[in-house]
Amino acid sequence: HSESSAYGVYAGGLYSGATPTPANPKLIPSSQAFFVKLGVGGTYNATMSLKETAKSTSTSGQFQRVNAESQLLRISMSKSMNTTDYGYDAIIRFIPGATDGYDFSYDFESMSGNNFNLGIPVDNSLMSIATFSPIVESKIVPIRVSYNSNYGNFYLKFTEMDVLLEDNSIFLRDNLLGTIEQITPGFVYNYTASSTDGLLAERFELLFNPNSLTGVNSAMFSGSGMNIFPNPGSQGKSTTIMLHGFSSGTAKVVVYDALGKSVFNKSVELDSRGSGQFDLSNDLPSGVYTVKSVGGSLTFNQKLVIR
Repeated sequence: HSESSAYGVYAGGLYSGATPTPANPKLIPSSQAFFVKLGVGGTYNATMSLKETAKSTSTSGQFQRVNAESQLLRISMSKSMNTTDYGYDAIIRFIPGATDGYDFSYDFESMSGNNFNLGIPVDNSLMSIATFSPIVESKIVPIRVSYNSNYGNFYLKFTEMDVLLEDNSIFLRDNLLGTIEQITPGFVYNYTASSTDGLLAERFELLFNPNSLTGVNSAMFSGSGMNIFPNPGSQGKSTTIMLHGFSSGTAKVVVYDALGKSVFNKSVELDSRGSGQFDLSNDLPSGVYTVKSVGGSLTFNQKLVIR
């Protein structure tokens, strides 16, 4: 990272890097998160001792701890569902006081090796822990994947999202296949990557949609409903509309402006689950719209804001 010098290094009884400098360079302060890095590959035998007195509530560390009830999402990448096999994790958090850029006290840069790995791009660097400001409107967060020639079958597992799902819906967009899947507890995305694929590194994006804007909760896909994201949307950028749980083979979607005039309508083909999606035209003027979907006996209405 361009600000990697902001991290402190303990080596050989000496300390260098971020301030404040510890009073004793041979001791890591209580509450300080740390990683052990091998300078040279090989086999090592070492003992690390932590005294009971070190287990305190000191806040002298430089990496901020957060409440266990924080809104977060853990992404685990692996080639199998066996938890003992190699895998790589990244965490996305939403915390008051954080920004959507690099935050020294909240973000941590990825320490990837020569195997496949993933991270969250922030300010032109890749983070293993990426912390953003709380979700008040739709957010799109890219996932950056590096394969290092290790192609094949992969799994993306999403966990630790329970608190986040209380107020938000989460979706995974596969830009290569053009598909969007809702993320719910236990969700696993299985895909194949090869050297001939386009969009290798930029294939995936996460879409976070606050339920307060759409009235749709995270249980939508257990029944039926409609979701719109990003919402608010932006002029010149497309907006995705997803339908689920309709009993008919098609659904009609109509968009009305603030005066009740129809400005868009489309018949959407649905799959065997009664699901379908499409990208709404990006040329709608700024304003507040109502999106109505009708299929069989089901009707849904939602507000759409274009800025």
